[in-house]
Amino acid sequence: MQLRDPEVRPGQFLLRETHSWQLSSVMSVDRNGSLHDPGLVRKVEHRSRTWIPADFEQEWVQLRITTGAYEWVRGDEQRGREFGLDPVVPETAVHRAPRGEFFGAHPGGWMTPNPEWLAALPADREELYRKLRADTAGRGRDPDLQVVVYATAALRSGIVPAPVRSTIYQALALVPGMVVTETSFRLSRAGTTTELELDPDTGLVVAEHDQSGDLPRTTTTTRTSVVDEIVY
Repeated sequence: MQLRDPEVRPGQFLLRETHSWQLSSVMSVDRNGSLHDPGLVRKVEHRSRTWIPADFEQEWVQLRITTGAYEWVRGDEQRGREFGLDPVVPETAVHRAPRGEFFGAHPGGWMTPNPEWLAALPADREELYRKLRADTAGRGRDPDLQVVVYATAALRSGIVPAPVRSTIYQALALVPGMVVTETSFRLSRAGTTTELELDPDTGLVVAEHDQSGDLPRTTTTTRTSVVDEIVY
């Protein structure tokens, strides 16, 4: 597998397009104030486009779409209405901000990487693995899965340079029980499986798969291209 970055020239944009079906559930509260799971789960379709300028400091544009398409996994429309669950309706939101800081300035991190934060990451896989462990300590249901969650969040941004991606992949390979092929990583823990698929030509993440218990697998696919203009 090659690891390389798309060439984005001045005036051009790196376009990241995602498509996913995500599980959505609801909890209710009984008369005693206790949470109750009514067993209602839907798969909801989402799409997004993010235009990243060649100059990171310039304005980014992100288009987020809830298409309105959904499928019942558990329950149905009638039972959903009984618990105040409305049908999913189409929604579109456009966000604009320099540096992609759509929801305010931040110092960078696994969930919101920026060039400064990425440049400060350890270049040694063992050190990076220890950082992942430290940054995820006490979070999530399983410590190994949480390492994958954090690493994937950074990779999903599309701005992680090839050398840093290489080190992240090497660090992920150190997670106990991780199944590694040339273009994929898969980890199963306590009834939950998460998998990453990589583009063999660039080493970029092209698909994420998650499955928990007897619920259906969800998938997020990502397409990366270089464009000359922003077109919704």
